[in-house]
Amino acid sequence: MSDETTAGGGGYAIRAGSVRNGSLGRFVSVAGADTLTEQQKAFVESFCTNGGDAKRACKDAGYLSPHAPSRLLGLTQVRHAVSLNLERQIRGEGASLAWGCVLHILRDPSTPSAVRFQASKFVLESAGLTQATPKVESVPLASMTLADLEALVETTRASLASVVEVENAGESGEIESPTPPVIAATGVESIDAP
Repeated sequence: MSDETTAGGGGYAIRAGSVRNGSLGRFVSVAGADTLTEQQKAFVESFCTNGGDAKRACKDAGYLSPHAPSRLLGLTQVRHAVSLNLERQIRGEGASLAWGCVLHILRDPSTPSAVRFQASKFVLESAGLTQATPKVESVPLASMTLADLEALVETTRASLASVVEVENAGESGEIESPTPPVIAATGVESIDAP
């Protein structure tokens, strides 16, 4: 069988090792999808490090055509290389920077206690060191009794008051490491009526 076959008079060709990419019916090589020229590699590297400026990346890689940015980003293998490069950067340097930011938030005494609490919670959850709390069945406000609604309002007021107390005490320097308020499970996830 040849590399190219015409099917049923429909006027389309099937090339061995190729698939249609949907863009004007052009064929894209599957086998060579991971191969880039040195200039394309330079474009991908520049594109990923400069914040996604395709024109500047083309200039840095030595492309002269004003149409080069759209043509390069139209190539499946270039888009794939950009995706892999960004993923590598996020998992490498991006993760290190994010972890450094979280540590800074946790260690900085001028960071509001509520922010430090959320950062601590994020770290513990990410590390798998917290137990998942069972989800309480939500109750629509419209189906609550007057007593249920009054209890919800009182619980919410108490919770807000404790947060304000912790924030005020933290700002005045009265407490060094505040304990986050405990919020009772009310069974309500939303205040919107159905």
